[in-house]
Amino acid sequence: MQKKELEEVEKIIDNEEIYPVYQPIVSLKDGKVVAYEALSRIAIEDPSINIMQLFEGASTLGRLWELEKLCRTEAIKNATSKPKGVKLFINIDGNLLQDKSFQGGFTKEKLAKYSLCASDIVFEVTERSDFDDYERIKKLLKHYESQGYEVALDDLGSGYSGLNRLQHIKPRYVKIDYELIHDIHKEKSKRALVRMLVHYCETMGYELIAEGIEKDEELECLINNGVLLGQGFLLGRPEREFGEPGKKTREKILNYQKNNRNDKKHIGDICKMGLVLYPSCSIDHAISIFSKNDMDYIAVVDNKCKFYGLVNRTDVFSYKENPDTKVKTVEDIMDTEVLLLDSEKSMKHAIGRLMSRGEKKLYQPFVVLKKDRYYGIATVWDVMVAVGQRL
Repeated sequence: MQKKELEEVEKIIDNEEIYPVYQPIVSLKDGKVVAYEALSRIAIEDPSINIMQLFEGASTLGRLWELEKLCRTEAIKNATSKPKGVKLFINIDGNLLQDKSFQGGFTKEKLAKYSLCASDIVFEVTERSDFDDYERIKKLLKHYESQGYEVALDDLGSGYSGLNRLQHIKPRYVKIDYELIHDIHKEKSKRALVRMLVHYCETMGYELIAEGIEKDEELECLINNGVLLGQGFLLGRPEREFGEPGKKTREKILNYQKNNRNDKKHIGDICKMGLVLYPSCSIDHAISIFSKNDMDYIAVVDNKCKFYGLVNRTDVFSYKENPDTKVKTVEDIMDTEVLLLDSEKSMKHAIGRLMSRGEKKLYQPFVVLKKDRYYGIATVWDVMVAVGQRL
């Protein structure tokens, strides 16, 4: 940042030129407000920087915790009039522990002063956080969770590291990034991803919140795909007062829920038997099979359909180019560390198991068994297509 901008950052912090606004987080089951997110605004006229630049500048100047304290104090002080039983989401920067002035117990003192308690507060880890150092992030969140606060993860779906963030942080709430919600009713791939996240969060006990809902079509699509909490201009803009969705919006939510259809499937419904190879099959024969068929993996089974492993095209053809006398059959090169799922298991169960494998293994195929016998093979894409076929 330029010197002039940094001077403005210092002026805003020194003069406490910050005020809070509150945006409702709404139940998509009945239209009632379940929480508010506290957002900070700059109180001077025509500032040359925005709120994101303000935090960047504060970090550069080593005054991040001063700014966090100011924003947090104002958010809590003005939240005394919030409805009872409704949560207050407060953004935190995961880089706080790097600030030498960070003060533990500050929030607890402010809550006591304004007659609030830890169970009212959800700390939301913002996109400003440096997620390269998961240990520091976990240390900060452990500090808050030990005091009775809950944690939310912001912007899931905004980058490739989202699943790793989710695995490391294990939040109570997960917010889906705006880009994944925008025009979701027009894009099948977005619907499939959201349905997958819905099932995964259900499995893990997380509550999923869709951010950035601005259109009726997006709202209806999200409801039809199982999302239960939402936030966005359609449901309520950030205001100084604690607002709620209008009567027409609540009526739409109830109507969409009334017309919502839930078409659950079992894993056995989406898998494909495909071709199979016996363990004793030669590498040359496997090469011949792969050459004649457009597939990346083939299951290895015996004559009673007992599953042994998977062999993939890349491994098979690598032995054609670099023959190894020790390798003679597919049993010598097959992968035995394969995810196995029962054909009667639900999509929800499958998604939970798939997501728990992490990003590196997420796109590897899995095998479906029926009565402990090979029944078929499927991929995460098959699941995504199945759960996305709602609208």
